[in-house]
Parts: sequence; structure tokens; C-alpha cells
Amino acid sequence: MAQVTYGGVTVDRCTGCSGIWFDFHEEAKLKEMRGSQAIEGEKPPADLARRLNSMPYVSCPRCEGHIEMTRLVVNNQNHIWYESCPSCRGIYFDAGEFADFRLYTPLDIIRNLFARGRT
Repeated sequence: MAQVTYGGVTVDRCTGCSGIWFDFHEEAKLKEMRGSQAIEGEKPPADLARRLNSMPYVSCPRCEGHIEMTRLVVNNQNHIWYESCPSCRGIYFDAGEFADFRLYTPLDIIRNLFARGRT
């Protein structure tokens, strides 16, 4: 992990896969900052992103690998899955997910309308 700072908020970005670790509530601070998607860095190959999304178990990097993180979905953006530690409450976004999380787009609105229509 390498530390990356934007707008006074420092997060950890994986040097291998470009995923981002946010300590408790850092993602909410950065979500509101214009241009904060810059913390993403270079996007990894699509096949790496698919493999990372299919991992069934991810351990918390802050809790020394002893805590299994919970996979969750972003409210109103249910195409974005992330991992959250139940102990330290940090979260992990795979590469590219923070930039998507930051922007609630018309496509998200359409996805939500179709999702509601199916229930």
C-alpha cells in the first residue's frame, strides 16, 4: 500500500491492484471534494478487476488479517460492491469503484428505476 493524499485526506492505495483503503468515513469526505477521483491513479487491466470482484474472502488490512470483511453494496448504486471491516469500520474499494461511487449519474437513476420495477 502507498499513501495518497487529496484535500488533506490521506488514504492507502494498493500498488498492485490500485484498490483503495479508506479509514472510517474518509470516503464520505473525499466524495464531496471536486476532483478527488484523482486518488484512483492508473486503472488496472479489466481481467484483474473481474478476478478481484470474484474473491470470496477478503481480510482487513488494518486488523492484521484476522478479521473477514463484509461485502456490501452502495445504496442507490447497487452495481458498486465494496468490502467493510466490522471491527475498525474501514472500507475497501476495488480500482475504479471510488470514481464511480463519487458520481451519482443519470445511469444510476435509470438502474434504480428498473430495479424497483422488478420488485
